[in-house]
Amino acid sequence: MKQSYLKFLPPAGIILSLAILFAIASQFRYNFSTIFSINPLFLLLAFISSILLLIVQAVRFKYIVDNFSGFSNFPFLETLLVRMGSQFVAMTTPGYVGGEVARAAWLASKGVEPGRALWLPYIEIIFDVISSNIVAFVAGLYAIYFGNYFLGSIVILVSSAIFVLIWLLVFFSRKEGLTIPIAIVKILRKILSETRSSWVIEKGNRFLTEFSYASLATLNRKNARQIAIIAIYTVALVIITGSTLYLISMGLSFRLNLLLATLAVFVSIVLGNLPITLGGSGIAELSVYYYTGLVLGFASWPLVFTWRIVSYIFPLFLTGITANIALHRFTVNPTRSRIR
Repeated sequence: MKQSYLKFLPPAGIILSLAILFAIASQFRYNFSTIFSINPLFLLLAFISSILLLIVQAVRFKYIVDNFSGFSNFPFLETLLVRMGSQFVAMTTPGYVGGEVARAAWLASKGVEPGRALWLPYIEIIFDVISSNIVAFVAGLYAIYFGNYFLGSIVILVSSAIFVLIWLLVFFSRKEGLTIPIAIVKILRKILSETRSSWVIEKGNRFLTEFSYASLATLNRKNARQIAIIAIYTVALVIITGSTLYLISMGLSFRLNLLLATLAVFVSIVLGNLPITLGGSGIAELSVYYYTGLVLGFASWPLVFTWRIVSYIFPLFLTGITANIALHRFTVNPTRSRIR
């Protein structure tokens, strides 16, 4: 019965995200017909960049699981569907969380031990968070350089805090003998029976051991080549992400180069990652609007909303469709084929 409700989550997420976007647009009296006034070539290229972003994410994910899961023959189409479908989960939750859990569940169903199955998607997160916050930090410095101390300071503060947190995650994941904290063990023993609490503690400690082992076995000098390739994929994703706003600005005849467009986009990503709204709705639009206005010298709601439609709403539809396909093929009517 629970699985029958899962198929309604993608359309519900799309409807809710659209409602938020329309509510924000109505407050600023944005006319959606403006999208048709953009140079069609640049608009088409912007849509292609959004599709390319999802494909490169899937290719990077497949590279990670092929090299670090212990298996090397994950079907590309299945991996693509699962990676894109899990992105829908991330795009419709505060702070973009949840996508890694969906990918971990799929990997576990393929025979990957649970701790490693969760760690592999976190490799993506580590690279994405580090790259995003480095770009956002530079954007904050750029804002301060041009006199906007308030906006620049906020961006630097948030990006620095997230950067430190991700490195703490990496640090603690690499501690051998990682176990459930004693305080949590005591709570579990109080609220559960002796048998159940012992089972939960045993499973939890085994999971943390696998998670720690996976971290130690992947992020090391022995895998320097693989780590470098993942970094190259990540740099490509940064460029593609910034190119969407750049192409739309070209279509609207704004003078915004790729570097400045990328800085503006990653300010919105870092601030939108704060767990306040679904997929950063509202925060992302305002971040780009005020950064381009206060730092780059121009502000345009047609630019901002068209960028949001192309980079968020359009991928939301694509990932929502693939999420439904993935749920039907691998959850509602699972094949349960394990990789051997």
